[in-house]
Amino acid sequence: TVADFMLADQNLLARQLYRMSDDKAVVLVTYATGDAALRADAKALMALKAAYAGKGVDMLAIDSRIGDRRDPVVAEAKAIGLDMPILFDYEQLVGEELKVTRAAEVIVIDPRGWTIAYRGPVGGAKAALDALVAGQKVALTSVEAKGQLIAFPERAKAATFAKISYAHTVAPIIQAKCATCHQPGGIGPMPLNSYEQIKGFSPMIREVIRTHRMPPYL
Repeated sequence: TVADFMLADQNLLARQLYRMSDDKAVVLVTYATGDAALRADAKALMALKAAYAGKGVDMLAIDSRIGDRRDPVVAEAKAIGLDMPILFDYEQLVGEELKVTRAAEVIVIDPRGWTIAYRGPVGGAKAALDALVAGQKVALTSVEAKGQLIAFPERAKAATFAKISYAHTVAPIIQAKCATCHQPGGIGPMPLNSYEQIKGFSPMIREVIRTHRMPPYL
């Protein structure tokens, strides 16, 4: 299941996945500046977008590569003729969850359960999209994409992350960023002042951070 997220696109417009729940399908295309496969696929990607226009299919690119920035991406997308929202995953949280490894991968998501119906090169996406538009259930088909590798440095730290301490790592973050409001008598709706409280609300904490509802204000 793909968890909800919100990212800004190249026009600084926020795009939230679960707000697309009325769609028949959501298509994400993994992006990386200068990728030859993406450049070669641009025409086919735009043809795919045109083929499902008006059929309840949203198509967006997502750039999770470290170092990619808005202005060069906007210029390149225009040069290769790729006209769609490009979401910037600067912290790589969404790319990590989606297990992205390469650019030019098409990921087709079924909004009925937020499951992935297809992932691979653009040429294989049509069958899954046809089925979803027709209201059919689709079993996952996965084919390796052909774009360049996208590095996710945090993946190599899994063993270290498994040893994270609540007292030394988590509690100081909560104290600095959350407990000002989330304490007994505070304006936050629930106190976050114990391991049990924070563990119990951890799914909610994860969701509101990924959709930028917390921390509040600017």
